[in-house]
Amino acid sequence: MSSQSPEPGSGLRVATIGGVPIHLSGTWPVLAVLILVVVGGQTARSHPELGAGAYGVAAVYVVLLAVSVLLHEGAHAAVARARGLPVHRIVLDVWGGHTTYDGRRAGPGSTALIALSGPVTNGVLGVAALGLRPLLDGVALLVVGGFGVLNVALALFNLLPGLPFDGGQVVEAGVWGATGRRSTARAVAGWCGIAAAVLVALWFVALPLLGGAAPVGLLWSVVVAVFVARGAWGAVRSARLLRAVEQVRLRDVILPTVTVPPGTWLGALVPGTAAVVVEAGRITGVVDPRATTAVPPGERDSTRVEAVLAAVPPDRVVAAAPDGTLEPLLGTLDGRDGYLVVTDAHGRPYGVTTAGTLVRAVSGDRGRA
Repeated sequence: MSSQSPEPGSGLRVATIGGVPIHLSGTWPVLAVLILVVVGGQTARSHPELGAGAYGVAAVYVVLLAVSVLLHEGAHAAVARARGLPVHRIVLDVWGGHTTYDGRRAGPGSTALIALSGPVTNGVLGVAALGLRPLLDGVALLVVGGFGVLNVALALFNLLPGLPFDGGQVVEAGVWGATGRRSTARAVAGWCGIAAAVLVALWFVALPLLGGAAPVGLLWSVVVAVFVARGAWGAVRSARLLRAVEQVRLRDVILPTVTVPPGTWLGALVPGTAAVVVEAGRITGVVDPRATTAVPPGERDSTRVEAVLAAVPPDRVVAAAPDGTLEPLLGTLDGRDGYLVVTDAHGRPYGVTTAGTLVRAVSGDRGRA
């Protein structure tokens, strides 16, 4: 699965591939132990001649699952990068894994391509592995056949048409492209995800109960159904936020700005004017207009802008159209207050706002920065 916003606390960083950090969540061992117990037991019963080696086969399956998930998430990351979107990390966890990337500039087409790349990768791997079965026997057949079935299952499961699955992101992208309203698309994909959770519960819980399935499998199916339902309900709730965001235009919450070089005297600025300091093509900060007016008029010609400069980190510089919604700026709302600089498509700053102003605008208070 893929996610468009980074999250803190992603576990232990174990590698970096192509510049993308690979993290191993603390929940991954839970999945590994479950596979060892369930697959090891099933293999021992179906192939008693393997003895304790049945659990060795299960251990190989754990490694193959990690490889399959890594290739799935790597496909998400590769396509996101190919579409010009920064990738934050890949995380392997108890649910398999997920990739986080900056999707603020992703349109419906990019969103759908990134989502589809993971299941397609698993599908290709699965079909290729199953095609090798006639050439193998013994343990090799068991392992390669299992790898094929695993990848086909991952592809089909992730293509379920509802969030938080990759298929749900495809549904969201399709409705978004058709309606032009991402909030509507997110709500539709979220409710489809809730329907998918019900389907998972019926197929993997209700039917096995009627057939007398083992308690371990039933418990895991219930946990998966709950996970899917929670993710889907979270999508429905985020759709409500997006709906509020779509009702606010960016021009209503920004202050126009001028661009100045480092070392500029405050006396050269009109009092109360927001100014962005640009050094060697890089935005370094915002001249706080309130701090500027606090400097006595007689001292402004001897005070440089650095004295009242509010630093702006790179992740607080966002390209967005003034007639657009606040959606491109949502990724900056991470609990920190402070200034944000809004630029045009060529990186030229034309306005500033604050995180607090955005929160107030979404909640109904349209006051400017």
